Amino acid sequence: MLKNLSLLILASLLLFSLSQANADVKPVEIVYPDANANSYFVQLLELALSYTDNKYALKKLGEPLPHDRPFIFLQQNKFIDVAWGGARIEREKHNLPIRFPIFKGLNGWRVPIVNSDNKALLAQVTHKEGLKKFSVGLHARWSDFKIFKHNHYHLIPGSSLQGVLNMVSMKHVDYLPQSVLAVQYNLDQHPQFSLVIEPEILIQYPSAYYFYVHKDNHALAKDIQLGLEAALKEGKFDKLFHSIYAPTLKALNLKSRKVIKLTNPLLSDKTPLEKTELWAKETDF
Repeated sequence: MLKNLSLLILASLLLFSLSQANADVKPVEIVYPDANANSYFVQLLELALSYTDNKYALKKLGEPLPHDRPFIFLQQNKFIDVAWGGARIEREKHNLPIRFPIFKGLNGWRVPIVNSDNKALLAQVTHKEGLKKFSVGLHARWSDFKIFKHNHYHLIPGSSLQGVLNMVSMKHVDYLPQSVLAVQYNLDQHPQFSLVIEPEILIQYPSAYYFYVHKDNHALAKDIQLGLEAALKEGKFDKLFHSIYAPTLKALNLKSRKVIKLTNPLLSDKTPLEKTELWAKETDF
């Protein structure tokens, strides 16, 4: 009896020591590029890392970075530990992507912005050859430009988003294809232009948006990957995504639009397109 009691006390002391040791473990600091702490990316990263036994503390870099700078820093293993951006073959050569499409592929869904006088401009378009009769305004450095060029569309380059919007407003170009996730926000930010969202067409090309880490940081990549998969399985990923984007997507009436499909030459053949549970459908919204 005394022996059993001693063993029980010893086991309790051991468990207490282990729990104390675990409590004293300093969290690994994960630095991300400048972003609002309430942004979708930060919330999703926090959610994914909540599933791991490893302790992480997220920290914002604090300095605004140009568009491609986070990936240069990742490649150099300097200043930041994680970034997010579109899936591109060249980008994936130098950084380690977590191949889970955090936008459910919707960054490859585009609706046209047209002059408010031309709301019915594309009403008779039923296929991609018909859409090629109209000019497309895009910034020459955007990935969209390369995709539409690959699909043989008539492109008129602009120097900025505001510049292209102005071109559409002035009827120097027929339309600007914009991501379904950002189109309304961009219009709201530029009320000076006479523009509307065209109601009939949905342009789709396969695309993904990933978290990225340094190419040798396999431990962090694994924790993010497993966390995202667990959040998807439990429904928490979709809950977060819908809480932020569903109102915008529903307003676009996506399931009633005519779908024009393009090919994407920038997409790696390692993209998990076969995992249908990762990708959105028009009927989801």
